[in-house]
Amino acid sequence: GFTHPDDQKALYDLFNSTNGHEWSEGFRWVRGISQGMDPCDSPEFFKGLTCSGTLLEPNRRATGLLLSYLNLNGTLPASLGLMTEMQEMYMTDNKLEGHLPTSLCNMSQLQTFDAAFNNFTGVLPNCVAALTNLVKLDLRNNHITGSIPPGFGSLLRLQHLFLSDNKLTGTIPGELYNARRLEKLFLSYNQLTGTIPQIWSRFKMKETVAMTGLSWLDVRGNQLTGTYPTIVGDFGAV
Repeated sequence: GFTHPDDQKALYDLFNSTNGHEWSEGFRWVRGISQGMDPCDSPEFFKGLTCSGTLLEPNRRATGLLLSYLNLNGTLPASLGLMTEMQEMYMTDNKLEGHLPTSLCNMSQLQTFDAAFNNFTGVLPNCVAALTNLVKLDLRNNHITGSIPPGFGSLLRLQHLFLSDNKLTGTIPGELYNARRLEKLFLSYNQLTGTIPQIWSRFKMKETVAMTGLSWLDVRGNQLTGTYPTIVGDFGAV
């Protein structure tokens, strides 16, 4: 086939585990799936999918998946992690539930993962440090529990980390300071405790577009105690 077999398996599994027959009209992959079509070579039947290479090239890889607002319901399959060349995944505002599969960490090329406004439960995978190309993670408005993995701090390309409106507990890891390109950090309306790490007082304020540094920090609606480090007083949304 023209689509790499790992990617084809992952896409077919995703369709089945998220009740593809119930996806919003016009975006259903039903015909493509039922007729066993090759995803990368049948773009009209696999809307929202972007692949590497060109038509009729062998072993094309899935690189983008835009499936927001389409009534996906069910769980994400473990085989999702087979799409190791995936760069952008958008599944915002669906009815997805269950845990985020740890196999997501095999997507080492992933730059954007947006699954905000769903019903995910379980914890954030501890293996997030493997997502070395990650720029944006948006999991706002889910039911995710557990703590924030300190591995986020090792992601040197991470700019936007949106985890507001979940059920996260524990403390804010001081390691996040090491994610030097982090610009927007939304942790509001969770159940976080402790204090804002003192080391963050060394965070530079982002004053120009070209400058690195935090431009937005939101930690409202938690059970944080103590005094905020002085730098935090300069942020717009504390």
